[in-house]
Amino acid sequence: MRPPNPIAAALGAVPTSTDEAAQLIAHVGDTGRNVYEYLRFGGLAIDEVYSPYSVVVEGTGYSLRRYFPDDVTAGPMPPLVFVPPLMILADVYDASPRTGPVRAVHEHGIDVWVVDFGRPEDIEGGLKRNVADYVSAVSEVVDHVREITGKDVVLSGYSQGGLFSYLAAALRHSDGVDSVVSYGSSVVWEPDTPMSIPMSTKTYSTVARGIRQSGVFQRLFLPKDVARTLTKLTDPVKNAQFNYQYVKQLDDREKLLPNEQQRQFLDSKGWTSYPGPALEDLMDWVANRRLLVGGIVIGDRVVTLADMTNPVLVATGDADSLGNPATIRAVADAAPFADVYELALSTGHFGIIASSGAKRNTWPRVAEWLAWRGGAAPSPGAVVPVDQTTSLGEWRPGPILNRITGVVDTAVSVVTTAAGVVDDAVGVLRTTARDAAHQVGLADRLSFALGSDAVSAAGLLAAAGTQHPFVPAIFVDGVVVSNREFDDSINESVARLCAVGIRRDDHVGLLTSTHLSGLTILFALNRIGAVAVMLRDDCDLSEQLAAGDVQWVLADDENTGHRAEAETIPWFCTDPSGSVSSTDVRALPDVDVRRAALPQWYEPGPARTGQSAFIFFDLVGESRTPIARGISNERWLTAAQGAPVTRDDTVYLRSPLHHRVTQLLALGGAVARGARIALSTAADADQFWREIRRYGATHVSYAGADLRDIVDAPPHPLERRHPVRALVGADMPSNLSRRARDRFRISVVDDVYLGPEAELVLIGTTGPDAVRKRAPGTPSFAIAKYDVRAQRLRFDRTGSGRRCTAGETGMLLSDSISHRDSDRSVHGIFTPTDDWHVVGVLARTSHDGVVIVGDAADQVVTADGDIAPSTVRAALEEIPAVDLVIVDGAPRISATLTLRPGVDGLRGWDLTSALSRLSVHAWPAMVTIVDDIALDSHGRTSPASSSTVLATWVLDANRAEYRPNSTKPVEAPPSNV
Repeated sequence: MRPPNPIAAALGAVPTSTDEAAQLIAHVGDTGRNVYEYLRFGGLAIDEVYSPYSVVVEGTGYSLRRYFPDDVTAGPMPPLVFVPPLMILADVYDASPRTGPVRAVHEHGIDVWVVDFGRPEDIEGGLKRNVADYVSAVSEVVDHVREITGKDVVLSGYSQGGLFSYLAAALRHSDGVDSVVSYGSSVVWEPDTPMSIPMSTKTYSTVARGIRQSGVFQRLFLPKDVARTLTKLTDPVKNAQFNYQYVKQLDDREKLLPNEQQRQFLDSKGWTSYPGPALEDLMDWVANRRLLVGGIVIGDRVVTLADMTNPVLVATGDADSLGNPATIRAVADAAPFADVYELALSTGHFGIIASSGAKRNTWPRVAEWLAWRGGAAPSPGAVVPVDQTTSLGEWRPGPILNRITGVVDTAVSVVTTAAGVVDDAVGVLRTTARDAAHQVGLADRLSFALGSDAVSAAGLLAAAGTQHPFVPAIFVDGVVVSNREFDDSINESVARLCAVGIRRDDHVGLLTSTHLSGLTILFALNRIGAVAVMLRDDCDLSEQLAAGDVQWVLADDENTGHRAEAETIPWFCTDPSGSVSSTDVRALPDVDVRRAALPQWYEPGPARTGQSAFIFFDLVGESRTPIARGISNERWLTAAQGAPVTRDDTVYLRSPLHHRVTQLLALGGAVARGARIALSTAADADQFWREIRRYGATHVSYAGADLRDIVDAPPHPLERRHPVRALVGADMPSNLSRRARDRFRISVVDDVYLGPEAELVLIGTTGPDAVRKRAPGTPSFAIAKYDVRAQRLRFDRTGSGRRCTAGETGMLLSDSISHRDSDRSVHGIFTPTDDWHVVGVLARTSHDGVVIVGDAADQVVTADGDIAPSTVRAALEEIPAVDLVIVDGAPRISATLTLRPGVDGLRGWDLTSALSRLSVHAWPAMVTIVDDIALDSHGRTSPASSSTVLATWVLDANRAEYRPNSTKPVEAPPSNV
């Protein structure tokens, strides 16, 4: 008979016999001893029992245990490796000798292994570990277990251990990985995901981003007691109820003993400190959804879960407050080439792996799934493909946590808003100071803020290499280049350039694709103080060399075919000699500078901000004559500061470096903001989407219509929940822009108007009446009345210019505070002291920005009024069947266009309807449909010499309609979609 409860006895349950009294006294003594042990030691005194294991491997930062080494059966099942999460010891898998995962899995005939990361606080350098250290260790473990057993390995991880398992499999492209089994491992947190901490996902991302940017966890760590307390606070009510039930049962030692070892492990003994860098990495995953979209850096590799192709089994709990089932199932989106299954359980976060229910429900199902995959058992009914799962429900926060969350969200929002207001106020003060002191340019302000060597693009990279040396700078071919590594490679290139004789102010032609070597040379020239002349490969090279006053040419091997056009100019190849195809070209990487000293005249990043640092070429007229456009360091930096890029972004460079917007807004924006740069090597849409997911690219550069092959390609599995948020470039046709918005599921395409000399940056959309706004931090503008026929500004009787009213077309002017060196600067236009820069394009104001009409020189003057060819082109691009359009204004307006693949054709009514918004005198006299229109290297249209005329439409101006002028049918080109 069980002795009476002493508390009940105290309330009046008086014993009726001597035996009962003796039992009561003994029981009170036992209870007192239990209470004393609990208060003194935190739990009952027990003899801890663990399953037998041997340490097989001692690696860097980890050891590998093999459990039950004397009882390994050579069965068909693959070996299973348990991977622990952060903050908890590896003994979490053996904390309960009765229900622990290790013993439970072993009982199903599986060879069990466990990775032991130890206690970081007790290991030299342990508190400096980042996620890459843990993932690399797991990958090494796969090699060890595979070598010993001769079988592929099952990686099995709880919470963050599951994430490490995913990443190790992805890092290896699933080589040697039989499958991955995860338990409560969340991959992504969406805005509506319920969280067990008192803040919303959006607020958490804001806080995490702020903490990461502060760099505090690069120096600090999370002590184990703090980690334990914070974890328990995620569900304080449940923890209080558990502690109450435990204290209530202290009178029954036999009932508590079976679970006492596990309880003490989770209450205190099993916790470890959280390394700061690893915590910072995990915050980055949450804030930027990197597990879902890619861009995770592991050593010198960049990894995406899309590289994981092995089967995956996820275990979810409907009462899991730390791992919402929807966030766990998201691995199916992150790894679209993997077969993902789900085991839905009715339990909480820890109960998935360590409870009596886990022994009954989790481990038998996992074993059955592994046996089914090996063909040794039928499919377990409780395990289903993740897209067929029937949810058991999910944990939802209670009213108290909801109220606390609301308070925290409001507080963070107020602080963030206040910080934004302060930042805006500082920006206004800076602008006011600039306007009040015309002699102070951006370079001077950067010099004051960052130091005199940071007034150029190369100067910013040097500062990044010093201040953030290990932060990723560039992704290329799946490899990571850090800020320090990139800066070192720039300095090496500087030494080679100086060794061959290149000096400050030399004009050096750069003829390379968007490769790492070309990027390095570009910034090396900038650091020397030479002028980088960005040569194009789609027009006459000799004309560019003359227009750019080029003294040297640096080209990659694929462009050495142009050597004959520059026989008298020294030519160096940016590729190693082994890949140089011409014997008349010296390989720059082969220049030995190990013993050579830099010349005395060399000064890193000389601050010659008023002179050209870069020269780009525009092709003008039917002859496509290259016109040089010089851009100074200051204008390069000013344009870069206006780019729609943040520090957390990854900019995917797909368009050429000799494209002004690509270099100044995409590349420059990434350099100025400290964002990651991903260099494209994609030759087709499949490789494009693979790189987008691998790098986690948020911004994609484009030039003209060069994204057409991507937009019109068949759907790709990696498009689902892709990371791209913005397309940044210039001159995208409006019809392609609409298709691009639909394809990428983004609200707007950032189409940039960049002045010929980067004197103005306007960002907006494409299409008729597309409104653009001045990029933050870039010069202001005005629109002045302009005489198109006389090609000059209009002045009144007093000699003053006049601003255009709303909706009136005039000449676009930019603030010329820092551009007095230009021959297009004008003074005293509106007031006697103002300074402006004539941009050269016509525009009109709208209620919230400016509408670009077109180049003033391209306007067609007729007796009925002026015609802007760009307006006609935009109108024709509104026809759904139309693909590319060319509008020619000499001697009369005409149009040439192609049809989209697979469309039914074009009718005269389509032309009439699209052009109806324009006056009839602006309609093309003839519209020719051809089978092909070529694109130049900037994605702009030019008639293909081999194009075939499919049909011609002629304007009947009297009837305001088009009639066919060909007996040939209007055919659509064959579909390639």
